Amino acid sequence: MRLIGLALAASEKSVQLYYERNLRPAEIQYAPWVERVEGQLAAAYDALERELEKQPLKTDGLIDQAGITLAVAWSFTHYVVPDQVSTERFPRIAAFTRYAEGLEVFVSTPID
Repeated sequence: MRLIGLALAASEKSVQLYYERNLRPAEIQYAPWVERVEGQLAAAYDALERELEKQPLKTDGLIDQAGITLAVAWSFTHYVVPDQVSTERFPRIAAFTRYAEGLEVFVSTPID
């Protein structure tokens, strides 16, 4: 449940940054708020990376809800605010996402 909660928090922070950057007019964007949200996004992924260091998710051909949520959140963040996360900073998350997205259940799921 902790992994799911952290991944959902990361997704929400990614949405907030995307909206601020792409939907709010530049003249009314509030830099201190953006910095705060960027920090919260980084904190969520830092916590996820630490959790995976303590107890990696299984990569035995199966995936549970925590793994699905983590992989989707990571890919979503990379899609909407790619400057905020790097595979070098979060290698465990990136590696698990590569594994998950290679599973047939991901490959066979349409995204459009």
